[in-house]
Amino acid sequence: MKSLSRCMTVAALSGLLILGGAGCAKKQPPAEHPIVVQAETIQPGLQSASFTYAGDVRGRYESQFAFQAGGRISERLVSNGEAVKAGQALMRVDLADLKTLLERSRADLAAAQADYRLNELTYNRYKELARQEVISKGEFDNYAAQFEVSTAKLRAAEAAYRQAGQQYGYGTLIADAEGVIADIKVEAGQVVSAGQAALTLVRAGEMEVQIHVPEQRVEEIRNANRIRVNFWALPQMEVDGVIREVAALADSATRTYMVRVSIPQIDVVKFGMTATVKVWPGETKARIILPIAAVYQSGNKPNLWLVENGVLRLQPVELGDFLSEGVVIRSGLKPGDVVVTAGVQKLQEGKKVKIWDGAKL
Repeated sequence: MKSLSRCMTVAALSGLLILGGAGCAKKQPPAEHPIVVQAETIQPGLQSASFTYAGDVRGRYESQFAFQAGGRISERLVSNGEAVKAGQALMRVDLADLKTLLERSRADLAAAQADYRLNELTYNRYKELARQEVISKGEFDNYAAQFEVSTAKLRAAEAAYRQAGQQYGYGTLIADAEGVIADIKVEAGQVVSAGQAALTLVRAGEMEVQIHVPEQRVEEIRNANRIRVNFWALPQMEVDGVIREVAALADSATRTYMVRVSIPQIDVVKFGMTATVKVWPGETKARIILPIAAVYQSGNKPNLWLVENGVLRLQPVELGDFLSEGVVIRSGLKPGDVVVTAGVQKLQEGKKVKIWDGAKL
């Protein structure tokens, strides 16, 4: 029995040694978990395929109306946004002073006419006397000169009366075409001078959208091969647009160029509506534009992190112009390259990565 017990003890100890030896075997390294990164596949020109600008709907022809005679405004007969017909009265100034001027001119004309008739009779009578040599030629010349003076005064009085009549008519602003009232600048009771802007008439007819374009996009706008316009208040409506005008000078404050885009006349589209103009440039150079955050600076050299078969690789590149939407990559990339666009400072070459698909992490 003692021999059997001793054998069992030896066997147990041998098993423990075997297990202990197995436990000391080399451990396998834990599997590497890929880093989730945000990346973008390079497609030359895709980032600059179209540009969007905000603007507002306007009329092609907008006329500023002003009184040609000064005075106090007695009536404002229209409101902003009101449709008007040709010949419709828009505003009036107090006509009392203009009426007084007209009546005085009429009186001056009547006096000039009476003086003219008197001098005409005298001239004709003395002309006959001179023909009969009853009076001297010098005496006749005196009456002839008086007749010429009265003739000139009559013409001056007639011109003054016509001018006073025109001034009286200028006391009322009249619409010269069908359209919509916009931007009323003066109100009843206000005193205005001749030539002071009173309101704007947007003529019915062609509609346009006015936008402002940065200087680096002007040539692309000129060569645009497709333009689409939609409206904030009419989300289901989209129409084709045509570039009609590009300003020759930039705005001094914003350094942008005013551009007018013609659109079809549609009843539901109203002047002043907010519009979005989407432009597809024609014949532009293919460019690769990436966010500035994608650039990894190593020393004095710019680089990008590329993802190849799920592994990171550092790729030197040459940078171009810095734009509002990113930086132009002149060389170092090709179509199909997958570039990490965020968090590049924490990456290491050779690390495994997984491209973020937009789902919540």
